[in-house]
Amino acid sequence: MLQKTPGIISAKLDEDKGKLYVVYDLEQTSFDDIEIVLDKIGCPRDNTFWERLRESFIRFAEENERSHLEAHVNSFEYSPMGTIEEKHDTDID
Repeated sequence: MLQKTPGIISAKLDEDKGKLYVVYDLEQTSFDDIEIVLDKIGCPRDNTFWERLRESFIRFAEENERSHLEAHVNSFEYSPMGTIEEKHDTDID
């Protein structure tokens, strides 16, 4: 079910360590979305202090990365050549 979630690139269970490793596209899904799927399939989660701290860090990193991606998308919409051409057109008049 996790593999069918949009944005999930890969999911691997390390049974020896009891860890699930998930690689996902941040533009399509988030850690919270993955948690919802894991809850639906009944996957038990570690609720220790360190695990909650780790999850908080993941959410923090996701938020920063989304802001970074958004800033780059917005910067590509700006074209300095368009500004130069506009200035050139007004200088000719």
